[in-house]
Amino acid sequence: MAAAVLLLSLVALASGLELVSKFHSPQVTNNFALSAGEGLLYLAAVNRIYQLNWELRPELEDVTGPVPDSPLCHAPQLRETTCDFPRTSTPNYNKILLPDPEQGLLLTCGSIFQGLCELRALRNITLRAVPFPVDNAVPSMLNVAANHPNASTVGLLLRGPSGDTKLLVGATYTGYSSQFFPWNQSIADHRFENSPEISIRALNLTASEKLFTFDISPSDDNIFKVKQSFKARHRLGFVRAFQQGPFAYLAMNVEPAPAGKENRPSSVLARICLKSEPRTEPRKLTESYIQLGLRCEGPGGVLYGRLLSVFAESENIFGIFEGKNEAALCMFPLRSVAQEIRGARRGCFESQDAGEVTVLDSVVQGTGPSCERRNAKVKLQEEQLDCGAAHLQHPLAITRPLPAVPIYKEKGLTSVAVANVSGYMVVFLGNVSGHLIKINLDADMKIINKSMQYLEIASGQPVHHVMEFDPMDPTYLFVMTSHQMTRVKVAECAKYRSCTECLAAADAYCGWCTLEGRCSLQKECQGSEDSAFWMSPNVGQENMCPAMNSIPNKIDISSSTQRIILQITGKLPILYQMNVSCDYGNNIITPAVIDPDQDSGQLLHCSFLPRDQFPSFPPNQDYVTVSMALSVGGNSIIQHKFIIYDCNRTQNMHPKNACTSCVKSRWPCSWCVSQHRCVSSASQCDTIAQNSTESCPRITATSLTPTPTGVTKDYTLSLLNTNITEGPKLECDFGTEQTFPAKWLNSSAVVCSNVLLYTSERTQSFPINLQLSDHKGLYLDNPSMLSVEVYNCASQTPDCSSCLGRADLGHHCSWSESSMSCRLNSEILSISYPYTCPAPDIRKIDPASGPLLGGTLVTIQGRNLGSRFSDINGRVKIGEIECTPIQEKYIVSEEIVCMTGESPKLLTDWVSVDVNGGGRSKEKYSFQVPEVDYLSPDFGPWAGGTRVTISGTNLNIGRDVRVLFNKTQECRDLVRTQSTIQCTVPPMKFLPETKVHICVQFEKKSCVKEELFFKYQENPVIKSMDPRSSPLSGGRIITVTGERFDMVQSIMMGIEKKKK
Repeated sequence: MAAAVLLLSLVALASGLELVSKFHSPQVTNNFALSAGEGLLYLAAVNRIYQLNWELRPELEDVTGPVPDSPLCHAPQLRETTCDFPRTSTPNYNKILLPDPEQGLLLTCGSIFQGLCELRALRNITLRAVPFPVDNAVPSMLNVAANHPNASTVGLLLRGPSGDTKLLVGATYTGYSSQFFPWNQSIADHRFENSPEISIRALNLTASEKLFTFDISPSDDNIFKVKQSFKARHRLGFVRAFQQGPFAYLAMNVEPAPAGKENRPSSVLARICLKSEPRTEPRKLTESYIQLGLRCEGPGGVLYGRLLSVFAESENIFGIFEGKNEAALCMFPLRSVAQEIRGARRGCFESQDAGEVTVLDSVVQGTGPSCERRNAKVKLQEEQLDCGAAHLQHPLAITRPLPAVPIYKEKGLTSVAVANVSGYMVVFLGNVSGHLIKINLDADMKIINKSMQYLEIASGQPVHHVMEFDPMDPTYLFVMTSHQMTRVKVAECAKYRSCTECLAAADAYCGWCTLEGRCSLQKECQGSEDSAFWMSPNVGQENMCPAMNSIPNKIDISSSTQRIILQITGKLPILYQMNVSCDYGNNIITPAVIDPDQDSGQLLHCSFLPRDQFPSFPPNQDYVTVSMALSVGGNSIIQHKFIIYDCNRTQNMHPKNACTSCVKSRWPCSWCVSQHRCVSSASQCDTIAQNSTESCPRITATSLTPTPTGVTKDYTLSLLNTNITEGPKLECDFGTEQTFPAKWLNSSAVVCSNVLLYTSERTQSFPINLQLSDHKGLYLDNPSMLSVEVYNCASQTPDCSSCLGRADLGHHCSWSESSMSCRLNSEILSISYPYTCPAPDIRKIDPASGPLLGGTLVTIQGRNLGSRFSDINGRVKIGEIECTPIQEKYIVSEEIVCMTGESPKLLTDWVSVDVNGGGRSKEKYSFQVPEVDYLSPDFGPWAGGTRVTISGTNLNIGRDVRVLFNKTQECRDLVRTQSTIQCTVPPMKFLPETKVHICVQFEKKSCVKEELFFKYQENPVIKSMDPRSSPLSGGRIITVTGERFDMVQSIMMGIEKKKK
C-alpha cells in the first residue's frame, strides 16, 4: 500500500568492468568452448550449435534437434537393433563441447540417442571431421553422455606423451533405479552395462574403430562404475573436470539417497594420475583414483554443502557452495589436497585400520573392501604416494573432508572464475540475476572492500557455472547466461585519472604507467617489466606516486624569477638523457635541464614563464595559479601548480583593513606604514616594514550612543599605533557621499566634527572609517567594523507602547497624544511622567484551542501589548489559567507568545493581558481533550511510504502534534482536521514482522491512546517483467509480476536510460 517506483534499466554500467560484445541465443544455452588458435568460440544450446568469432559475431549455425528418440531405445545408429517403445520428438541438450585443435575436430555430445557424440570439423561445425559411428560399433561406444536434460556430464581431453588423445568423461547415472529412468514394465535399461559414471575413452581419429572405447584391456580397469546395489545412495552429480599439472580432477556432488537420513549433498574432489613414467603401459583409472570431500563451513557450523561451480588456478581451487539461505565462496590449496592424498595412501599401506581413508567398496572395479597392512620396512615411493600402484588398494576415499572457511557470502551465487594478478587473487562471481561481481583478495585471502565492482550481464538470466578467460588476452572474460554469450573486459583502467586514484582503487589489473602518465593494464605500458615504469596496485603503493616540488613554489609578481628548480619524488625511471620538458600550456614549452652529477638524476631546471605571459588575476583574488606539466617524450607524466601572488592586490581587496589583511596574508607580505602600502619585500619600504597585526595603525573599539536622525553630533574615535606628528591627514567616512573632517585630539584619538546623518528607517547603522585625505580610497584599519546607530522615532512605531519601549534601546522617543505619533523628546513641548499608554488591544489569538495538559504555544497579536517584557511577564492568563510569556519570542507592543498551563477541567474563556488596566481577547480559547479511535490501514512494508489515517475527535487542537512509530520514528507529511490525522509511515529497518506501537502526542505530552499499533511486513518484490524491450516510440503495455503488491497504494513506473 506504499507508493512504488519501478526503474527499468536499459543498459547496465559498472565501475571497472565493461561488457564489450554479446550474442543472444533464442534457445536455452548449455555449454561454450574456446579455440584460441582458430579465434573461434563454440556455443551449444538446446537443439542448436553456433560457431562465433572472437567478437561473438555468428559465422555458422547447425541444428542438432529435436529428433525422434526414446531413453528406452538404443541409438538408431546401431545396426541390427530394434525398439519396442515409441520414439517421440525429443530436444537435444548439449552435454559435452570440447575443441581438439591438434586433431582439427570439435567434440559434441548430446542427450539424445543415449548420449551419442559427434566429431565435427573445427573450422566448420556443419561438417563432420570423420564418420561416426563405425559399422561395428557397440552400445558402450555411443553411450557417452547422460541422456537426460537434468543429468550432469563433464568431459576433459587428455593428451598422452605419445600424442594419443583420450577423453575423460563423468556422467550421472540415468538407468534403472535412478530418478531419471522412465518407469516401464519390461525394465529396458541400456545404461548400466554401457555407461559407467566415470570413464576414460579413446579419441584418436587415426583409429576410428576404437573411438570412445575404454581403450585398455581389460576395459573395466579404465572405468569407474558404482555397483547396482549402491546406485541409489551413491548418486554422483558432476560439476566440472579439469587438469592441473600431471593430474586430472573431477569436481562433483554425492547426492543423498531419496529416503535416507542424510538430506544434504556432500562435495567431492576426485583425482586421477596422468603420469605414465616410468611405466610403459597406460595407467589404469581406478588404480590412481582417490577422492576427498570439500567442506565449506561458516561460523556457528553453518554448512554450505552443494558445490555449484569450481575454478582452479595454479595453486588453489575455488568453489561456490550452496547453503540453506545463501551461497559461499571457499578456497582449497592444491598443496593441501596433495598432502591429504599422500597421507591417505601412506596410511592405507601401513595400517589395516586407517581411520582417515577407506577403499571404495561401492565401485565395481576395486581391490577389496579395506586397507591392508604391508611390510613396515617398505616405504612407498613418491610416485606411488601420488598415483597409487597396481599392488596397492584402490580406488580410495578420504573420510575426513578438507575444511575451508567462506571468503565471501551472498544469495544466488552460481559461478566463479579466478585470476592471479599483481599479487592479488581477482575473483569473478556470477549470480542468478545475471550480474557479474568482481572482488580482489589480498595474500591472506581477505577481501579488499573498496575493490568490489558489479556489472549487469543479462538481467534475470542466471550466469552459467563455467566462465573462461580469453586464452589470448586474459583481461577478457567469457560469461554465459541462459540466453546470452558475453565477452567482458575485466578492467577499465583509463577511468582512473591520477596515479593516487589508480593505485588506491586496488584493482589488481590496473597500475600506473609512469612515463605515459596514465592508469593502464600492464601489457599496455611500455617497459612495464620494470616497476619504475609500471607501478602495481599493492597496498600503500599510492604513497610512491610520482610527484614534484618546485623552488620557489610561490612567486611574487614583482620578482624577476627566471628559472625554477624541480625536485622529483616517488617511483620513476632515471630521467637523465631523456627528452624532458616543462609544458605551461598554450604551446609554451621549455626544455628541462637535468644535472648529470645528481646520483638520482631527478633534479631538474626549467625556465619560468616570461612576465608578459603571466595569466590574468581573477577578480577579487590576490593570486593566480599556473599549471605546469613535466613531459617525457611528449607525454605529461606529472602535473604541478605554481602560485603567483600580488601583495598590492591583497591591500586592494580589503581596503578598510588593508594592514591587517596584508600581514595576515598567506603570502610573505609586509606593511609599509609610511607609504600606507602592502609590499612583498622590506626593501620596497623607506622605513621599517611591519609584519604583525599588533603594529597596524587602526581604530579601536569605541562605544557610541545612538543618534537621532537629522541631529548634528561629534564622534570621538580612539586609535592605536598612530602618531599625531607623523600621522596622515584624515577625514571621516560614514559610507555616504559626504565626508566629515577629522581633527587630532592627541596621538590616540581623533574627533569627527559636525556629523549630520539622516535615516527614514526605524534604525540604521552607518559604518565609520578614517580615510587618508590626500589618498582617497586608503583607510586606517577598522578591525572592529565600528559604526554608529541613527534612529527615527516616527518610523515603524505605530502605538504608544512600542514608542515608549524604544527607551530600552537608548532612543529618546515619546508618544504624542496630539499627533498620535512617536516623536523625539525634544520635539514635544510638554511631557508628563510617568506617561501611561492605553490598555492592550488583543486582535488575534492562535491557536484557539489546546489540550488540558497545557504546553500549547499561543500567539497573541494586537497593539499596546506592553513596552517591555517586564510589563507583561506573569500578566497573561486564559480565564484563571496562567499562560507563561516567552521572552525571546516577545515583540514589543505587537506580539506575545506564551505557553499554556494545565487546566483541571474542560474550559473555554478569554485571553487577558493585565497591563495599563488590562485587555481581553475578542475570541475565547478552549481547553479540550483529543481522542483517537483507530488507524487505517494498520499494515505496510518495511520501506515505509504507506499513507495512514488516524480517526478520532478534537485532533486539530494545539500547535505541536507528533505521531511516533516504535517511540523513535516520526510519521512524515502530517495533515490534520478535527476528525483525522493523515501522515506517511517512516521506514523501519531490520525489524521482524511484528506490530509496533503508535503514539499520538500533543505538545510533547503523554500518548493519547496506548492501544494503537501498526504491523510492518516484508517489502513487495518484483519477480518478472514482460516484455523487456520496446520501440523508441513507446506504446508497449508492460506486465510486472511479483509478491505482496496488496500493500502498494499507488504505482509509478519509469524507464531509466543509462549511457554506456
